[in-house]
Amino acid sequence: MKKILFIAVILNSFFSYSQREINYNFTVNFTFTHNENFGEYDEYLQETDWSFFAYKSFLLRNGLEVELSRLISVGINLGLDWHPDLDVLAIPYYLDTKIALSEVDDDKFYIKFH
Repeated sequence: MKKILFIAVILNSFFSYSQREINYNFTVNFTFTHNENFGEYDEYLQETDWSFFAYKSFLLRNGLEVELSRLISVGINLGLDWHPDLDVLAIPYYLDTKIALSEVDDDKFYIKFH
């Protein structure tokens, strides 16, 4: 209950900045590692495994971001991490801060802190 109340208060404070720009972000990431069975014969599939990369994990991230100024923005994020080789399914939540180093037209180069 405390976590839900905390998230509600944070979201309410984000939306209370009526003059600020609020953005929603969503990312999908995959991680890969080298295939330890590269070049070995798989008797179950009856073929040699020639794939160099092996799938490691699947990561989903979504969140709200409020632009405080042209150079600084803060956000709250929620994710879903699935690591099948470790049998781990996690739901991380975190706050982040972005500081823009340069801005050209609509493109920004920034540093992000979690």
